Parts: sequence; C-alpha cells; structure tokens
Amino acid sequence: MENLILFIIIFLLAAYWWNSSLSYEKAYLFAKSICSKHQVTLLDDTLQLKKIRLCRHANGYVQFCRRYQFEFSSDGENRYNASITLNGKQVESVEMETYRIPENQND
Repeated sequence: MENLILFIIIFLLAAYWWNSSLSYEKAYLFAKSICSKHQVTLLDDTLQLKKIRLCRHANGYVQFCRRYQFEFSSDGENRYNASITLNGKQVESVEMETYRIPENQND
C-alpha cells in the first residue's frame, strides 16, 4: 500500500512538472512573438513565474492559471515590465507597460 501511495505522489509530481514545462514554453514563445511584433527586445531571454492558482476553463473544468512576468526594452536603455497570463495552455491576457518608441524606429 505504501508503494502505491509513493508511486501516485511521484506520478503527480512528474505530471505537474511536465505541465509546468509546457506552459512555460508556450508563454516564452508567445512573449518572443509579442516582442517581435512590437519591435522590442525580450531582456534576459527569460520569464518568471509570478503566480499560480486554480481556475475554471470556459468548458467548466478546473485547471492551473499561471502568470509569467518578463522585461523588455524598446531602446536598449530602459527596462519595462510585461506579463502573460495562461489559463491552462491558452493565453488569456498580455499586459505591457507603456514604453518609449525611439525616433529612428519608424524610419
């Protein structure tokens, strides 16, 4: 019986780790895409998990909602904050601080 409980715990931890890895990769690729679209640079080439909670999907089932934060720069001098919220593996929202657009960027 103890072996079964230990196996279930290990399985749940592995499933959580795998799910977290997939969510991080989705958020990272989306952050790179957003930065490219807005012609800004994703700084440090990384995201930080800021919040994780349980929430309901549109279909009604419970899943993890994660909020990742990252920094970007439009001019190479200033750092700005942004965040991506995932509901499961779906991007729910993206928030970016107001940033300065360099004068030569529109040329």
